[in-house]
Amino acid sequence: MTSQVPDFLCNDVAMPIEGKPSHATDNNHPGEAGIWVFIFGDMMIFGALFLTFLWNNRQDRSAFSNDAGSLFQSIGGINTLILLLSSYLIVLAMGAQRRGHTVRAGRLILGALVCALGFASLKAIEYSIEVANGHTPTSSLFFTFYFVLTGIHLLHVLIGVCLLSLWWSRCHSQASWSEERAFVEISAVYWHMVDLLWILIYTLLYLVCIA
Repeated sequence: MTSQVPDFLCNDVAMPIEGKPSHATDNNHPGEAGIWVFIFGDMMIFGALFLTFLWNNRQDRSAFSNDAGSLFQSIGGINTLILLLSSYLIVLAMGAQRRGHTVRAGRLILGALVCALGFASLKAIEYSIEVANGHTPTSSLFFTFYFVLTGIHLLHVLIGVCLLSLWWSRCHSQASWSEERAFVEISAVYWHMVDLLWILIYTLLYLVCIA
C-alpha cells in the first residue's frame, strides 16, 4: 500500500489554474535552492546556541531551573499554539492558491498574519513583565539565553510578517500559479522554519530546565 500525499504538496505536476492546462515543472521540492541554503545556515546557528544552552544548563541546573520557573508558562504555551495554527493556515493557503482560489488563499494568509501579530504582541507583554520583575539580559546567564534566543526568533517572525504581507497583496493579482509558485513556496517554507524554531526554543526554555 502506498502512502497518499496531498496534491498541493507534490510539485512534479502543477494543478490546472483557472482553466489553463496543467504542465510539468522541473522541481520536486518546494521553494528554490537558495531558501534551503539559508535555512540550513540559520538552523546551524540556532543549533550552536541550543547546544551551548544545554551545556550551561547542565553545569548549573539549579540556577537555570529557578530562572525558568519565573517564566510565564501560559504565555509560552499560547504562543506555541498560535504558531502551530498559523502554519496550518499557511498549508491551506498554499493549497488554495495552487488551485487558483486566490481569494480564499488571501483570507487564510490574513489569518496567519493575525496569528503572527498576536504572537509578537504576547511576546512583547512577556518581555515587559520580565523586565518589570528585574529579569534582564544581564541579570543571569539563563536570561541572557532567553532574550537572545527569543529576540532573534522574534526578528524572524517580523521578517515572516513582511513575507506573508507581500504574499497576501499578491493574491489580488491575476498571476498564474507558475508565476507565483517560487515566492509562495519560499514564504511558506520560511514560515514553517519560524514555527519549528519556536517549538525548539519553547521546549528548551520553558520545559527542559524545569523538568
